[in-house]
Amino acid sequence: MDLVTLILWGILGLREEWQPDVCDRYQMSQGVCERQRDEGRAWAEELARYVAEEATRFDLADDWDWIVGDLKREYNFERGNVCPIRIPVANVVSRELLDEEDARWKICWHYRVHRELPVGTNCQPVLLLSEDAEYLRVDRCAYGETGLFQVRLHEIPAHAETDVNGDGEVNRGDGGYVLPWGSVIPTTPAGRLEAAHDPRTNVHLGMRALAASRDTCCCATVTGEDGTETRACHAECHADPQQWLSVYNTGQCDGATGERYVQRVDRERKKALEYVCQQFPDYERCPDSDAEAEAAD
Repeated sequence: MDLVTLILWGILGLREEWQPDVCDRYQMSQGVCERQRDEGRAWAEELARYVAEEATRFDLADDWDWIVGDLKREYNFERGNVCPIRIPVANVVSRELLDEEDARWKICWHYRVHRELPVGTNCQPVLLLSEDAEYLRVDRCAYGETGLFQVRLHEIPAHAETDVNGDGEVNRGDGGYVLPWGSVIPTTPAGRLEAAHDPRTNVHLGMRALAASRDTCCCATVTGEDGTETRACHAECHADPQQWLSVYNTGQCDGATGERYVQRVDRERKKALEYVCQQFPDYERCPDSDAEAEAAD
């Protein structure tokens, strides 16, 4: 089965309102429901192509289910800048002050993507912009995160990766970071953040950061007898996202915070894989597939 298909159905498994039978399942108003479903499905297909392309580029294709789970946790597959939102005060479940100076809070609230779908609950750090008797106005990207993978400024290259101008150094004088398809990311902080809002660019940067996280946790520089330095990676660690995924979000390869993050991503990953297996039971990672049965023998 091709990678784009796996990623697409994994995404659909985590966004119920985009699933093919959602309108019949909940007996919704067909016009509104079908439009929302079809628009969501079209975006999921586009996103799946970006993720498959970059996962292959950074040798992360085998971890597609973890990537889908991570995307769900980071930005819920949303398109555009969905950081600023209004939360009805009546929907707020709890709020905890995290940083008084920055007005950063952890807020939990009820939400519903459609009036006929079940109510969900979301909890996350936010910047409280303003509030009145009816609404809290918050920025959900409380730490300067941008886009689908919530990349931060330090994860967006400030310049090209080669000595373009031939002065013997690699710095901003060489121009902006060149994306694989030829576009160039500006060198200024504002320009870099603006560029990262583009979905395809954001997926590239997110995959680049995930690959760097894997390298941080699983690889080390080894100096040979002749003084030559080489990079060596532990194969088992390299192949297991549970050993390196946390550094992308927490900055650490291990620890309780990182472990909790990985567990949350793993729950989403399992839901995505379960839905894929409902559609394609012969897929090799599904419990009842021939490949799984042979492995058990």
